[in-house]
Amino acid sequence: MKSALFATMKNVNYLPNVLSVMEAEDQGAFASIWIDEKGYVAEGPNVNVTFISQDKELFLPPFDNILSGCTALRLLQPAPKLIEQG
Repeated sequence: MKSALFATMKNVNYLPNVLSVMEAEDQGAFASIWIDEKGYVAEGPNVNVTFISQDKELFLPPFDNILSGCTALRLLQPAPKLIEQG
């Protein structure tokens, strides 16, 4: 997991991202999911992580220590209308 400074701003330091993907692939996975220092799911090396519960609740890690990705932000735009629709 990158430090909050490097995780919340766009930069060209992709070495940790590449190394984590390589490690995941060595273990037979497509990519990795980073966990923060408190043990919470944070993000992937090149993607935001989202979950949908069995109760149809959408969960995204807070953007405090991760980069707020364009796709994740776009995903949140229709959320109020979807909530109204159930």
